[in-house]
Amino acid sequence: MTTRRGQFSHSLWRKTYSLLRNLCYPAKPNTKTFDNLKEVLTDHLRPKPLIIAERYKFHQRKQESHEKVRDYLANLRKLADTCQFNAFLEEALRDRLVCGLYSKTIQRKLLSESELDLKKAFEIAVGIEAAEKETNEFKNEVSTTHKVTMRSSECYRCGKSGHNADSCFYKNSKCHKCKEIGHISRKCRKSFPKNENQDKVNKQYKKNTKFKAKPSKVHQMEEDSESEPEENSGWEVFTVKTCRTSDNKELKLDVKIGDIDYVMELDTGAAVSIIGEENYKKYFSNIKLQKNNVKLNTYTGDPITPRPIPYALRDKVADEIKRLKKQGILEKIKFSEWGAPIVPVMKPDGSVRICGDYKVTINSCLEVPQYPLPKAEDLFSRLNGGKKFSKLDLSQAYQQLLLCENSRNLVTINTHLGLYRYTRLPFGAASSPAIFQEFMDKVLEGLDGVGCILDDLIITGKKVMKSI
Repeated sequence: MTTRRGQFSHSLWRKTYSLLRNLCYPAKPNTKTFDNLKEVLTDHLRPKPLIIAERYKFHQRKQESHEKVRDYLANLRKLADTCQFNAFLEEALRDRLVCGLYSKTIQRKLLSESELDLKKAFEIAVGIEAAEKETNEFKNEVSTTHKVTMRSSECYRCGKSGHNADSCFYKNSKCHKCKEIGHISRKCRKSFPKNENQDKVNKQYKKNTKFKAKPSKVHQMEEDSESEPEENSGWEVFTVKTCRTSDNKELKLDVKIGDIDYVMELDTGAAVSIIGEENYKKYFSNIKLQKNNVKLNTYTGDPITPRPIPYALRDKVADEIKRLKKQGILEKIKFSEWGAPIVPVMKPDGSVRICGDYKVTINSCLEVPQYPLPKAEDLFSRLNGGKKFSKLDLSQAYQQLLLCENSRNLVTINTHLGLYRYTRLPFGAASSPAIFQEFMDKVLEGLDGVGCILDDLIITGKKVMKSI
């Protein structure tokens, strides 16, 4: 024993031996046995951990996104070493493995197992993990594409790429500048004398701006001498740059239309100027509108049209529009400041329901009534005690409620047959469900055995004859 104690003392570093001597004070190390010295030094350098703190760390451990299930369980075993679970070690490891998994798919599978021990949980988790890995690798292989960079020259007829000049859409179009056929005005190569009207715009621009700008930085278009395009041709609509003054305000110009002075914003990239129906009625109602062949195009040359409807549904949509117009639900109009595209929804009987896509127009501006839709518990309470149940589906639902005249222009829809406005409450408006539900609750108020959610009614009674 003395030899072991002496070897132990001589094998320690000077700092460690000094620490051991301080721990044994007032006794000396040579008066204690080897086991005593080992216990004193071990208790100081590796004190016993608090079980509650160690278990807290164990139960807080979760699997990392990059960590495999095998590594996760191994780390849990390491943490459990100081938790003193004893006979409950397997159960504690199983519970923490299931609760701390990163994959919700694996977790749901394990939670659905009725008899689950640690071994079974580990095997299922590893198996699903391997399957998910194989699936992801397969998806990556399928989705991988080889990109080929192609250099395409610009078409001299329209300025776009991706096709040759012989197959260009504008091959037979007439240029508004040189009047020659074979290209459009923005690709015209001929030069023209400076326009006098353009000089007036430039002078007005310099007059209304307080900063110095190089003329070359303002995108401008030559004004055509003709006021209308040829038939089947179109004006390009550009949004190039908004001219602003030094205080960041739009540049306005005084324009004389007939005998009326009118203020308009300068847009040097637009070929035509457009005003809304409201301003037309307010200032120019004495000027009679004339039908023309003007077609507006985007800057890419594509025509501006309503949202396209699948060709397979066009006939059905047209029939539905005609039916609604015949019933007085839709009205044909020529102009509107609001025009929502439509979304045709197929019904079980093969017909279509036309819904306005009002999220692009009025929905963001509406104050939607905060009227709650009934819950299932509310219906069960009203129908409690019923013997026989009948279900009624109201025809056209919302469209049974009339709209006031001031609201009709707001729910205009833009179709391939033109502009139409609703005279009844339309599908697609954000406030329609709450308005219709509140109306139905008032109509059915006081009636026992009747439940209603929007256009669906359920009727029952405690006696068969009463429900009938």
